[in-house]
Amino acid sequence: MGHVEDRWYKVIRHPGGRKERIKSALFGTGMRYRVRYIGPDGKERSQSFPDRAKRDADAFLVSTETDKLRGSYVDPSAGRITFRRVRRILAPHSFLR
Repeated sequence: MGHVEDRWYKVIRHPGGRKERIKSALFGTGMRYRVRYIGPDGKERSQSFPDRAKRDADAFLVSTETDKLRGSYVDPSAGRITFRRVRRILAPHSFLR
């Protein structure tokens, strides 16, 4: 199961159970929320979201976990194959040269 991480704030727990939210070193820089999850192949993956997009980050996490359970998850890096590589794979089997 994945989680949504707020990169701008961190929670400190004090004795007695009181929690305090303080600014982290990354406050105000870069994307605020990071969704981290484990893909079906066992690799950790992440997706970042800007400030005021916590709902989008939560929806992405729910959608990803649902896709994994249903077996319809598509690896985000699967589409990064170049045309040259596809051509090399298919060229020996092609009747057009």
